[in-house]
Amino acid sequence: MASEIFKDMREIYARLLDHRPVLSSEISYFLNEFEEKRGDREVTRLQKTVDHVTSVKENDMPMATQIMDKHFSDIMGKLNVSTEMCNKITEQEAQYEQEDHLQEQRQARIETWKEFMAEMCRKSAKADEDFEQETVKLKDFYVDLEKKLRISP
Repeated sequence: MASEIFKDMREIYARLLDHRPVLSSEISYFLNEFEEKRGDREVTRLQKTVDHVTSVKENDMPMATQIMDKHFSDIMGKLNVSTEMCNKITEQEAQYEQEDHLQEQRQARIETWKEFMAEMCRKSAKADEDFEQETVKLKDFYVDLEKKLRISP
């Protein structure tokens, strides 16, 4: 009886918890898919890639390095010249902006001066007019006073 219980327990364990048969079939499917069906395609592709990388490393890289060394100084010289030109353009732009600002300030001072001179001319004209009126009043006053003085004697 106990042996039957152990046998049943082993059978339940094997069915519920032992995944070896399932895993074994999945592993064999995986191996079949990648080894038998595809053959050596991936290995051939990897070998071609390795050959291409080796070719680039041995042939193209030294040639590219030589060309770069040969033209690097020219490129750096041209880059320095263009950087200097950009700096000069920036300085000129700043100078023109400053000159524009100065010109605006000059124009504002000229306008202020013109307004000041116009106001001074108006005040001067008013003062001349007031002076003339006072002169006329005084002249009339003295003429009238002189007439009164002649009449009295």
